[in-house]
Amino acid sequence: MEFLRNTWYVAAWAQDLAPGAIVGRTFLDQPVVLLRAADGTVGALEDICPHRFAPLRLGKIAADGTIRCAYHGLAFDRFGACVHNPHGQGRIPPDLRVRSYPVVEKHTLIWRPSRTSRSSTAMNG
Repeated sequence: MEFLRNTWYVAAWAQDLAPGAIVGRTFLDQPVVLLRAADGTVGALEDICPHRFAPLRLGKIAADGTIRCAYHGLAFDRFGACVHNPHGQGRIPPDLRVRSYPVVEKHTLIWRPSRTSRSSTAMNG
């Protein structure tokens, strides 16, 4: 399927992503998980844990705003960095991360650009 590139897509209605919520969606044939921390910040990550490839949408939002994988409990911040490993003495390999996507909440909607480019900053103005 062909998609418009270099544009913004609506990811969700803002009210449908309550604090502590996780929503799995597919954008441009890519599985994405939207999340909202308790402080209201929104994030978008690739919907797959890099450890055992479990869908992150099956996880939970922790009190610190991270998303915890339901399979082994690895926690990722909204920028995709692994910030907690409950195993192996807590050691986190430096390259253990999930792809993150920019999102903007504006006009009661959560928006995601089709790609990271000059257009992804245009919505912030």
